[in-house]
Amino acid sequence: MAIPVVFIYGICIGSFLNVVIIRVPRGESLIKRSSHCMTCGAKIRIIDLIPVFSWIFLKGKCHSCGEKISVRYPIVEALNGILYVADLMIFGVNVNCLLMMIFTSLLICIAFIDWDTMDMYIPMLLMVAALAIPSYFVTYLPLKERI
Repeated sequence: MAIPVVFIYGICIGSFLNVVIIRVPRGESLIKRSSHCMTCGAKIRIIDLIPVFSWIFLKGKCHSCGEKISVRYPIVEALNGILYVADLMIFGVNVNCLLMMIFTSLLICIAFIDWDTMDMYIPMLLMVAALAIPSYFVTYLPLKERI
């Protein structure tokens, strides 16, 4: 039961990661403007915000202008969902799993922003570093295995 729930949670977070990946390098707000078509600017309908599946149902095209939507959107969503399930299977339900899910999402954002801009987004790297230090102390692995 936990695996499908974690996958759905992961793809929903992955949908938000797409917003982060597009807007952060441009200096745009993550919350002020709702999701919209990058070509025509039309607001994306709620039904079209279902991660992965809406891209498939829309056949990879905007419902308003018919412009092609990048396949990267469902890839980021599915990748995040799959990696969240992997985190769950490796760590089980505990604090380590939650920390790894946060790391997973941050690293996906860093990787795709780097892919787009050929630039590392320093605030996200600092967030990874800030999470890495406390996670070292809450891990359930013996000290020998942590080093």
